[in-house]
Amino acid sequence: ENSAEGRGFDSNGPGPAAAPGRLRASMFSEIRSLHQAFAEAISSVGRAAQERARDAARALEIQRSEEQALELLRSKEMFFAMVSHEMRTPLTACIGMAEILLETTELDPRQRECARSISCR
Repeated sequence: ENSAEGRGFDSNGPGPAAAPGRLRASMFSEIRSLHQAFAEAISSVGRAAQERARDAARALEIQRSEEQALELLRSKEMFFAMVSHEMRTPLTACIGMAEILLETTELDPRQRECARSISCR
């Protein structure tokens, strides 16, 4: 005989053969338990995958923010370098002209005071 009953097995393992209905109910119960455990495991894996995806999205957002901050910093440094250069050039010319004025021209006291306030002397 090939049936479970004929082999001397029931839902509790080897032993007296169980009634076919009881064996079937026991198998369905075990299958239901396995199905539930499997569904919980799948759900757990799904939650873990979602959490990893959120973590990866956060990491990407942080990386993009850092890159944007660095780009803004470079832009700010370039802006100040250009402004500094654009201001220094004419100011150097003004200071140089004031010094030439002080060295080569007869100035009244008021003019001399103005030229000295511009020059570095």
